[in-house]
Amino acid sequence: MTDEESLILARQADGVMENPAVKQAFEDIESHYTSLWKSSGPSEYELREECHVQLYALAQFRRQLRSYLETGKLLSAASQNQASVGHE
Repeated sequence: MTDEESLILARQADGVMENPAVKQAFEDIESHYTSLWKSSGPSEYELREECHVQLYALAQFRRQLRSYLETGKLLSAASQNQASVGHE
């Protein structure tokens, strides 16, 4: 992936992460599976495992979006540093 593609991806990831509907969806999904897990009975290990899988997938999705965003920030900072060094 080129730096320009990474910067575009970072802007898109930021838009997703800041979208109120997406934020609410993250909260609702996390709350739903956490509630299911907490209310599961001792013999409902399959339900708890499914809750774990879903919560893990949600966390992975968040981490990937943050990774795109952080990569974009680093690329922007590096670009600004190169520009300022070139003007001295």
